[in-house]
Amino acid sequence: MKKATNNLYEKDFYKWAHEQAHYIKTRAFNKLDIEHLFDEVEDMSRSEERELESRLARLLQHLLKWKYQSGNISSGWRGTIEEQRYRIQRRLQQMPSLKNKIKEILLDSYHVAKIQASADTGISSKVFPELCEWTLTQILKNDFYPNYDQK
Repeated sequence: MKKATNNLYEKDFYKWAHEQAHYIKTRAFNKLDIEHLFDEVEDMSRSEERELESRLARLLQHLLKWKYQSGNISSGWRGTIEEQRYRIQRRLQQMPSLKNKIKEILLDSYHVAKIQASADTGISSKVFPELCEWTLTQILKNDFYPNYDQK
């Protein structure tokens, strides 16, 4: 049975996943494909980190563009900034343990944001600070926009 399950994992992941769920629900634990289940559960946690990193990079990209290309601020930038803040804050509420990783994720996200902002603006990535110049609190604060008077 184990051989067929592994084969199903490789040939039809969707069916394999439903089969595994059925085995768990019916407590047929001896039929579970433990090796692949472990890999999938572990990957789920990494997926949440990757999503947070992606959203943070997009937010930082637009904050960099806002600061370094303030003469060309697009109306869509504010919407992107607000959306990413909302989605990041929501993700952190839904999965509070991600807060333990966010400073580490911020480092990688900022590096990606510099590359993306440079590509979008034509500004050399060397112009942007080596490390993020804003605190996490500023980045996630709903009314924070670099070089912007909120009066």
